[in-house]
Order: sequence, then C-alpha cells, then structure tokens
Amino acid sequence: RKTKFFVPIASVQLVSDRGQSKMGRGSRQRSRSLSVGSANSHSSERKRGRRRRSASDAGKNKNIDDTNPKESSGGSTDHKQESLDAKEDNASQLSVQNEVEDKGSTLSPRATTSRKKRSGSKSESLNDTSSQVDKIDVEIDDAEKRTGVGSNSDIAENQQPGDSDLAVKRPPTLDVVVHRVRNLDYLPSSIVCMRATPIKSKYDCLAISRGDGSVELRATSQKFRTLAIVAGRPGKEVNALAWIMPPNETENIVPVLVGGSQDGSLFVVDFQSLSFKSMASSGGGGIFALESLYQSSGGGETSGASLVAAACEDGSVRIFQLTPDNALSLSSTIPTTGAAVLSLAWRRMEQTASPDTMSGTAVFAGVADGTIRTFTYGRGDKNKRSGWKSGHRMTAESLGRRIPTRIWSLKLLIDWTLVSSDSLGNIQFWDGKTGSLEQTFQQSEQKADVLDIDVSSDECSVFASGVDSRVVNFERPSKDSSDFGRRWVLSHAYRPHTHDVKSVAICYANNGDTEPKREMLCTGGIDMKLCTYLTQKFNRKRPRTLYPWPDKSLVFLSKKSRIFAILKNARVDIHKLHENPSELMKPVAPKESSLLGTFEIKTRSNLTCGAFNDDGKLMAVCDSASVFVLRLNQQDFTPSRIPVAGKVRSAVSSISFNGNSTIIVAAADGEMHVFQLKQREEKERFVLMQSFSPEMDGAGRIAKRLPVSSISLSLDSGKWLAGLNDEYDGSTVDIYVREANKYRHWWTLPKLANTITAISFIGEGSDTKLVVGCTNYDILVFDVGLRKTDSWGCTSGGEVRNAVEREMASRYDYPLQVCIHPSNKGKAILRSTGVFLVVDLLQEPPSICRTVPEKHVRRKKRKRGQSLGNAEDTEGVEAVQCLRYNSMLFMGYSGDHELLIVEQPWLNVVATLPEAIQRRIYGT
Repeated sequence: RKTKFFVPIASVQLVSDRGQSKMGRGSRQRSRSLSVGSANSHSSERKRGRRRRSASDAGKNKNIDDTNPKESSGGSTDHKQESLDAKEDNASQLSVQNEVEDKGSTLSPRATTSRKKRSGSKSESLNDTSSQVDKIDVEIDDAEKRTGVGSNSDIAENQQPGDSDLAVKRPPTLDVVVHRVRNLDYLPSSIVCMRATPIKSKYDCLAISRGDGSVELRATSQKFRTLAIVAGRPGKEVNALAWIMPPNETENIVPVLVGGSQDGSLFVVDFQSLSFKSMASSGGGGIFALESLYQSSGGGETSGASLVAAACEDGSVRIFQLTPDNALSLSSTIPTTGAAVLSLAWRRMEQTASPDTMSGTAVFAGVADGTIRTFTYGRGDKNKRSGWKSGHRMTAESLGRRIPTRIWSLKLLIDWTLVSSDSLGNIQFWDGKTGSLEQTFQQSEQKADVLDIDVSSDECSVFASGVDSRVVNFERPSKDSSDFGRRWVLSHAYRPHTHDVKSVAICYANNGDTEPKREMLCTGGIDMKLCTYLTQKFNRKRPRTLYPWPDKSLVFLSKKSRIFAILKNARVDIHKLHENPSELMKPVAPKESSLLGTFEIKTRSNLTCGAFNDDGKLMAVCDSASVFVLRLNQQDFTPSRIPVAGKVRSAVSSISFNGNSTIIVAAADGEMHVFQLKQREEKERFVLMQSFSPEMDGAGRIAKRLPVSSISLSLDSGKWLAGLNDEYDGSTVDIYVREANKYRHWWTLPKLANTITAISFIGEGSDTKLVVGCTNYDILVFDVGLRKTDSWGCTSGGEVRNAVEREMASRYDYPLQVCIHPSNKGKAILRSTGVFLVVDLLQEPPSICRTVPEKHVRRKKRKRGQSLGNAEDTEGVEAVQCLRYNSMLFMGYSGDHELLIVEQPWLNVVATLPEAIQRRIYGT
C-alpha cells in the first residue's frame, strides 16, 4: 500500500528567471551546482533499519497520515497548477545542495518525485538568497513511511530518545558549479569502409575510414579504443582499404594498410607518421575495391602477402606490390571487362611449386554490367608464359530492368563457394568452379541494395547488410557434420542501425596467450555508430553500440580569460563562459552571449589539435603538416598569425602551452619540440629552442610505437613533462625533467597489466606525482622524483579496491581525461564519454563505490545481494561515479569551484541525418 504526503525539504532549491528567452533543451548552456557523493548507505543498511523500527515509530507515522488529510486530498489540484507553471517556466534550474536521509533512505529530486508549486504561496529565502523553497510530492510505501523521513528539523522534532541510530550525513565528495554546454553542434562523420587485421596477425586492430577523409585505427582487444587518426583531406574519401605485409619480414612486423580513393590514387596509410605515403596512380581511373592475398587467407599467406589488387573504373584489375622501400609498384594487370569493376574477390585456391607469387590464385570481379567474371593465373612453361586466363561468366538477374544489377560485394570461400550481394537485395551463393547459382536469399522485403558482406573464420557464417540496415546472418553446418549438401539457412537478424550500413567487417580480439581469439562482427554506416556483435553468440547476445565521440578532445579551455574553443574540420569556434555563474539563472542562447567568433583556416588537411595559453591571448592549432599560432584581439577576437621559425618534420599529434610564451609540440616521429616567443623590432615570432626524444630499447619497440596522444605538464611551471604514447599492444608514458632550461628524458613508466589511457600531474616541487588512469578505471600514482610507484597505487588488485573494480571494470568505455581540482589537489576526476569517477588521492584507496543518481537507466545491473563494498563500513573512504552527464566531449576546471562539461546530445546529431529508407511496419 502506498501513501502520498508532503515533506518540506530545505535542501532543494528551485531557481527561475522568467525574464530571459525560452529555448530547447539541446541548445542550452547551464550553470548548475553539483554536489556529488553526499551521505548514502547501502540496501543492506536499509533492511537492518527496517527491522529495528519500533511500534512507536508506526504510531508516529500514523499521526503523519491523519494530521494532513487536506494536503493528501489536494494533490491533484496542485499537480494541475504545477503543469501550468511548468509551461510558463520550462527552463528553471534545479540546484541540488544536499540530500536528506534517514537510516539509509535518500530523498532526492529524481526519486519518483514531481515538482510542485503551490498557488498563492510566497517564496522563502534560504541562506540569504532569493531561492525558492519548493515542496515535493513523494510516493513511499508503509515501510519507508515508518522511518519518519522529513527535513532536518522534522527529524530532530520527531526523533525519540531511543532513535539514536540515524545515519550521519557525510560531506559531499565533490562540490562545484558546473557549466553544462550542449550547444556546440559537433557532428561526427559517417563510416565509409572498415577492414580488420586477419586472425593470424600478431596485433588485433580495426581500420575505419570516415566521410571527412580521415582514417582511424582502433585496438579491438582494448575496448576498441582509438590508437591513432590520420587526418583527412577535404573532399577526398578513402572508400577502399586492405591490409598487406611488407616484404622484409622481421619478428615484430606490423601489417601495412593500403587505401584507395575514387580519384584514382592508391596510397599507404602510415599511422606512425599520421600521413598518407607512397602515393601512386592506379592508371585505370577511380578505385572501387581493394583485396589482398594476406587478407583473404586469414594472415596465412607468405609469398604473396605484399600484393594488393585494385578494382578500377576502366574495367581492369591492377595488382600492385609493396617494395622494400614502402613504394607501390604495378606488378600485373587483368585486361578490361568493358565496364567498371565494383567488387573483387582474390584468393589462393591451390598451392604450387612455382616461384611466381600469383600462381594458383583466382580472381572474381563484380562488373557494373551485372556479371561476375572469373580469372585464374595460369602456370607458364617453355612454350607459354604465365598469365591471367579468363574463365566463365555469371550473370545476375535483372528482373527485366534496363539498368543492370550491380554486384556490390564478393567473398570467395576455400571450397570454391562464391557469395555475392547485389542492388536487388539478394545474397546469392554460387559454385565458383562451374558458375552455377545454388541458393538465393532476400535480405529484406524492401529489396534494397546489400552493400557489403563478410565471412567468419570457419567459413560457416556469412553476415550481410546494406541500405536496409537489417544485419542478417546465414549459417551452414560445419565440415564434420553429416548433413547432406551443407545448405545455407537464414539464422538470425538485428537492426541496430537507423540508416544505411556501408561496411561489414569481421575482427578479432585477443583473450590471452593460451585462449583462442574472440571473433566479433563490426558494422557501420551513415548513422556514424559502430556496432559490434559476438559471432559465436549472434542469436543470443544483443549488439553493443559505440558512439563516434573522439578519444582526444577537440575542445580546449583558457581558465583566466574564461573562453574555450572547438575544432570542426578546418574551422574553429570560440565561445565564452558566463562571468558570474551564480547569476546564471536560465540557459543562455549561444548566438547572444556564448559564441565569440568563428574562422576557417585553409590547410591541406583537417585540424587535429589546439591549445590556448594561460591568459587566452594566443591560440595554437595544428594540421597534418603545419603549426598555426594566432594572436586574438580581445575586442572582437579577430586572429592575426604569428610566424613560427623552425619546421616540424612530421605531423603534430599533440600541442600544449607552458605559461604564456612557450609551446611544446609532440610530433608523430616521436620528437618533442619547444618553441619560445621572441620579439624583434616590434615583430613577434616563435623560435625553436630545443628538440628531444625518448630513449628506445630497440627497433622492435620503435616499430610498434605510435605518436604521442596527450601531453601533461606539472604545476610548477612545467618542470616535469609527461607524454602518453600509444602502441599496438598497449601504451607507454615517458617523463622528462627540465634542467637549465633544457628537457631531458628522466623515466619511462613500467609496463602495466592494463593499458594507460589518461595522465595528469598532481602536486608541486618535490611532491610532484603522476596520476594515470587505465582502461579498467584503475588509478595508479607514481612518484616521478623517486621513480617508483606511490603507496596509494600499491593496493591495486587487492581486496580493498574490489568495490571500485567491480563497479567500473566491466564498463565498455574507458578514462579519457584526469582532472585535478585546482584548490584541493587530492580530488581527481576520471572522465569518459558516459561517466566520470571522483576519488580523493589524499585518503586511503576507496572501499565503497557509489553511483549518482542511485537509480539510473545506465547503471550496471547487479545480482540481488551483491554490494559495492563493505556494508558495515559506513566510515570508509568512498569513490563516486556520476551518470548525470552523457556524450561528454570535454571536462575541465574553469575556476577553483567551477567545472566545464561539454556534451553533444545524440538526438541532435540524429536530427542532421538524411531520411532513411521507408519500411513497412506491421500495423501501420
């Protein structure tokens, strides 16, 4: 039985201002007081409190019900009034200062409450402010009613002499004013093509090309975190990718990614230099597809691993080879078929003793005239040269249409089974030897184009999708099965995407040295999301969605000038924060007071990183080849360029200001560069003062090392410098110390079990320490002066920290930033895209991990009876994870008690997408 009654709560303040314009939720900049981690107990404590309740408590609750009959009956009238007032003042701000609790039960504005504003009631002042004390309609059951929950004064008046076991309120874990910015309109790019390294490759990676021309590399074994991004060029998409192996094999060999574009260029995507290298012309027009023997054989190809075939616009198939000096040279050409080749399948079908690397291979080409052509590489003898021999031709059904059917994708299996997808929505299975059609399936009732297909490693499962975003799975019995014919059947289907799926790829993740690799399916397209599936549990496990938020934030902040900027391809938008956040009663329109200026920079590629100096008068931005330093006019924020003397030989991966006149640049070749502002004859310019690099252990480590992803400077004028380097199998952190105005390599952190994804310095002088966050939200502290692990991090993996690890380690995201409180140096925040974790490094490692809000749809579901720590330890140190904010792009302190959080609502991004295909839905 549930009862409604009114409880006055002095800790909830509703502040409104009707004098400003009304806006939608997606275009607001909010200033909100956030108190995270105030007192809460566990569910077990609540159960014990209920068992200790006496009969006098029950009588006291009865008095509460009987003495307020009018308030209980007037709820409907107040609810109508509240709805009318909500329409007039829909942009009111809710500031949660405290929480009231009694024996473990917490009363908060989000717990089955509705805000009510009594008609004719006068606003009361609290703590000498003009805030309004509101009353909340709370719905509780009889068990909670017997606790006598109320305000602090109500508890004091109603508490009996024997009721001395009420929970004691803790101070907040974090008490800051939050500037919540959701109006920057950041738009990611759609996915064009994906290719994963084969199953036998040493490193498990996934390459993704996007609509802005960029290519990103993700580590599938490390929660799909981004290792490197090669900035794209405007108007040039990479629409075809393929992995090959360089000819000079070594122990720590890393696969090479080859890309092709429709402008006819073929190139190597170099993630170590963050550039496109070895540009070559296809000689046959635009490139629509790429295939390699190394990719099709699952990484088992050795002799022809450096070959890649390109499907060209003139109807020819041209085969290129990667030379030892990383150049692409033409090796062989299949004559033109008369129309553009749209898809390609190439595989070695038989092993021969011939030294020719292409001997025994077969090529199937999907031509734009609706046919599939077959070519086999013939052996040469004394009277006949080796070369390509044309075979049978398979024609796809056109259903009487004048436009021929397009063959969008082809896959060749080891038993000569050819799988094709076309523009009529068909997935067809052919006998590659005879050219006969065996089976045909419709992907959906709409008969929309099926754009891509892929096959599992055992070749018993085929996955396909296209314009209709339905992802289908076809299966057949294994080779050991006695089923006659091994017929293909439609097994299962999902629809996790809202728009066209352009690419389907099978990738692999390492589970350990002894266990086999985990096989996963990845899909992506116009809706920008990356969805992953477990192929072995495709019909039982729902897909997981990865949203396209960048790992390296494109937002940078200047604390003193209270301005921040965001990079959008070749454009920079500068915004400002409110000068007095206490007066910000209502969301502010960005065009009126937030946006200060917008300017574009004409570069060869998109902008990659940027930074402000301390006073906000200088701004530095970088592309793949240059560093631009701009002085901002403080009146109208118009930029004027300052020349930079001293060229950086490779792309810039990260940049940071040290003070107002020193720039530290991390280049893709591993070097760090220090530039100093000099003035001569009333002309300013930045001069290169020093270049330094870390100490390497050998060629193997250099081969797998990627550029620096982030730079951190110590608080004592940058005496200590740390650079986070990503690697194919983890990450490393190099620490440098400044002596006599020169930096030198000091220490490289030891290899950890979990990959380091975020770093930040804490403390000053001899007490300087480095805080690192790992993929499982583990926090470690290193004493850089003594070159050892601090005692705070030595308990990692022990029983003390099991509560935090159990709550955070199973999350799909990982820390992207470590924010240190400006005044309270022990407060650290680990921020990811969907959650941030607050810990106090000056105390013992936390034994309790709580969630704020307690009841949240994104909170991890736990089994009944599983706690987040020691329920008896009410005085233990706690860590708090906050789920109040989502889709976070940036977090940073703009003052001692001010925190800037930049979000990009996903629904605002979806609103910019084009219309999807219309589907017939049952009942409509």
